[in-house]
Amino acid sequence: MSSAHQLKGDSLRRQLEASEAYATANGLTIDTTLSFQDIGLPGFDGTNIEKGGLGKFIEAVKQGRVQNGSTLIVESLDRLSFSLGESE
Repeated sequence: MSSAHQLKGDSLRRQLEASEAYATANGLTIDTTLSFQDIGLPGFDGTNIEKGGLGKFIEAVKQGRVQNGSTLIVESLDRLSFSLGESE
């Protein structure tokens, strides 16, 4: 969700249900021990990396807290907008 206002609607429930449906259809298990959300943080300018869940997810991957071969489910690719110029 790109705005906290959307949280008042049906976006969170809809996205969680869509994630569960995708996981079920593809034989995946959703790990609920880690949860990353970018509610109200835009992806187009990198705020979701600097202050939000995407940055925390990337850090968890670097720390090995996310297993190799894991799948990140996103509703739309614009949620992942960030600079591809940086690499580590």
